[in-house]
Amino acid sequence: MSTYTLYVMSNSPYSDKIRMYLRLKRLPFVEVRENMRNRESVLRARTGKTMVPVVITPEDGAMNDSTLITRALEKRHAKPALRPTEPGRRGLDAVLEEYADEWVVRAMLASRWYHEPDAEQNRILIAADMTCGAPDVDLTAAKTMLPQGIVSTLRSFAASENLVIPAGFSGKLKTVLQIIAVALLIISKQLGELSHLAPISLWAAVLVTIYSGVEYFARFGRLIIEGTKPEPPSTPGS
Repeated sequence: MSTYTLYVMSNSPYSDKIRMYLRLKRLPFVEVRENMRNRESVLRARTGKTMVPVVITPEDGAMNDSTLITRALEKRHAKPALRPTEPGRRGLDAVLEEYADEWVVRAMLASRWYHEPDAEQNRILIAADMTCGAPDVDLTAAKTMLPQGIVSTLRSFAASENLVIPAGFSGKLKTVLQIIAVALLIISKQLGELSHLAPISLWAAVLVTIYSGVEYFARFGRLIIEGTKPEPPSTPGS
């Protein structure tokens, strides 16, 4: 079987995700650390970005974004199957993956960067990766010249300015609807004539999530531009 090439970083959860996927698929691969040389000559040149993971296929095709990589690998190598094929379970699989990739990861970022000793260790890990195979780049210099990742959410940024953005009603409603939608999707087959409630609740959660995001960013933008405190969130009946 032909060999894949996987570009990774030491502390990247998405790199861990694809490494595990390749192993579970029993696909041979060579692992390469992203460094100051290949991030431009390979990653950016092949994908237009410097983010890992990146997978180079045996046919010399390049793939990035961990979710898209797993989808492509599932199509190329159907056995052993690692993703559900039934439509309802596929939807739930996608929702859970998106939640883990985009939201659970924020807890990981906070744990790595919130306390200075942890942040320093993370800077050293990144710099060590970036200088591996690039001896002309000084480790100490790499710690300061390389981006340290997205280490704070909008709320923590605002807090650094002694400003607080409280969660609005739409944000709280979004969370409740998401929980209900996931629960209904899980038990949709047992709902019988009421099974249509599962997709309805999912679409309701999606629409409220979009509205909540637009509302939040609008309030945050006004806060930063004007340097004023945001208006308190609206509540039903007020």
